[in-house]
Amino acid sequence: MADRPDSAAQLPDELDLAIVNALQIHPRAPWSLVGEVLQVDPATASRRWRRMRSGSQAWVTGFLTNGFTQECGAILEINCHPGRVVEVAETLAADPQAYGIKLMSGRRDLVALVVARNLEDLSHYLLERPGRLPGVARMGSYLMVGDARASSRWRLRNLEPAAAARLSEAARPRPAPPLALREVDHALAGALARDGRLGLAELAAEIGTSLATARRRMNALLGSGQLTLRCDMARTLSGWPVTACFWARVPMDSLAETNKELAAIPEVRVAFLTAGPQNLYLEAWLRTTSDVVRFEERLTARLPRMAVDDRAITLRVIKHSGRILDAAGRCVNTVPPFSAMPQHR
Repeated sequence: MADRPDSAAQLPDELDLAIVNALQIHPRAPWSLVGEVLQVDPATASRRWRRMRSGSQAWVTGFLTNGFTQECGAILEINCHPGRVVEVAETLAADPQAYGIKLMSGRRDLVALVVARNLEDLSHYLLERPGRLPGVARMGSYLMVGDARASSRWRLRNLEPAAAARLSEAARPRPAPPLALREVDHALAGALARDGRLGLAELAAEIGTSLATARRRMNALLGSGQLTLRCDMARTLSGWPVTACFWARVPMDSLAETNKELAAIPEVRVAFLTAGPQNLYLEAWLRTTSDVVRFEERLTARLPRMAVDDRAITLRVIKHSGRILDAAGRCVNTVPPFSAMPQHR
C-alpha cells in the first residue's frame, strides 16, 4: 500500500484502516512488524497512526480487567424528562463507574454500562447516583451475570488472513500468574488508559518507576489477563457506524450453544448475560440501518431458541470504554475507570 501526501490525509483510507485493524489485533505491535505485515515502510505506518491519533480519529486504551466480573457490572437504563437526556448523559460521563454511555432510539433514552470494584460499590452507585440527577424520570438496572462475548474481540476486517495470523501470534503474551495489584499497577493502568501505546520510557517516567519495573509489571499484567489493551476508532470513519442493541431471552440449557454461536458472528461487538426479564443483551456494529433487520434474521436463524423481545438503534455514543466522544465519534477526553485508582481511594 502506498503512502499519500499529508495534505490529503484528513479522512482514513484503506491503509489507515489496515493500520487500525493491525493494532486491534496487537495494540502495542512495533512499527517494524506493522510495516512488515502491511508491506509498507514502518515510518509510514507510524506517521499515519500519529496523524489519526492527534486528530482523535483512533486510539489505544489499556485497562485493568481483574475486577470486571459478573459481580460488578450492570446495564443501566434511564428515561429522562424532555430535553434533558444529553445533560444527564454528559454528567454521568464524568463518573469512572460509567464505562460506556449511549443515547438510544426506542423506549430507553439512555443505556449505560456501569462497572464497580465489587457488588457493594456497584449497589451504592446505582442506588445513590443516577436517580438523584436532575432530569432523570425513571431508571432500571440489570446486573451482568456472565460475559458471552467481550467487546475487545471486535475487529475491522481489512487484513488478509495470513497478516492477521502473524499479528495474533506476535501479540500472544507469555502466560503469567495473577499479580497482587500494587499502586504502581493502578498508575500504570491510568497512564495506558490515556495512551495504550505509550513508550516504556515515557510510561516509566509518568508512573515514577524504573524502565525495568514498568516493563516487568506490564508484561506480567498482560500475561495474567489482568490488563487488556484495545484499539478503537471514530465509528463514523470505520465503515461500521451503526450500533444495534438487542434484548433477548435464551433458555438456560442453551447458554453454551449461544456463546459459541455469538463468537462466530463478526458483527457482534459485545454480549452480556443479565439477571433481568431478558437474560441476554447484545450489541452489533453494522454498516447501515437497513442491515438491522437482516442481522436479526441471521441471528435468530443461528439461534432458533432465542427470542428477541426488543431492539433499538444508538443515536449517539457519549462515552465508549472510558473515552468521551464528540458527535462524530472522535475521542475528546478520557476518564480512566475505577480500576486505575488504588484500592484505598
